[in-house]
Amino acid sequence: MDVIGRAILNAPLEAQEGYDILADSMMSQIRWHQPNAEANPLGHLNFVRRLVEWWNGPQMERYIGIELDKRFFEYKSDLSNKRLNSVMELVLQAYIAQSGDEEPKVFDPVFGDFAIRQIRLFLFTGHD
Repeated sequence: MDVIGRAILNAPLEAQEGYDILADSMMSQIRWHQPNAEANPLGHLNFVRRLVEWWNGPQMERYIGIELDKRFFEYKSDLSNKRLNSVMELVLQAYIAQSGDEEPKVFDPVFGDFAIRQIRLFLFTGHD
């Protein structure tokens, strides 16, 4: 979990040393996932699973959003540092490059939502 957090977010999750909301929410999502849904036709009736997924989703998105905003302002303040250490920094580089000549002052919320979901997908696939 710590390795994928560093590769995707360039942030130390330190999940092996203590509690981290992103790592805990992600592991909870994985534990509640039903890999044998085809074998158990009544498995989709478990309302607790939907409640847990509803609770974990916004927590993960909030964590990633905070990291994305933090990296956006760091990246904007030091454009001379072209060293790319993570997927999140690649996303930010592409976002700033597609804005054209004028540098964006704030992060577009529509693009932010899209980026958060894609980064979350990267975290899940990287963990697998």
